Amino acid sequence: MLEYAALTSSDPSELARLMTERSAQGWEILQIVAPGSQVTAFARRAAIAGSVPSTAATVAPTPASPAPTPVSTPSP
Repeated sequence: MLEYAALTSSDPSELARLMTERSAQGWEILQIVAPGSQVTAFARRAAIAGSVPSTAATVAPTPASPAPTPVSTPSP
């Protein structure tokens, strides 16, 4: 599972510092966009166990049903 983050700053040098910190923590920068005065970097990394809340449903195992019995067997 991957986790994603957005780093936003209006100061490019501050954003560079944030990206360097995140990179040291294993984050990969995916894209940098600058809509207006804010610059945003999108990053991802492999999720660390316990750091991302589980949203997956738990599925209880169901017992296998027995093989159907043939109604009739063809004669040779």
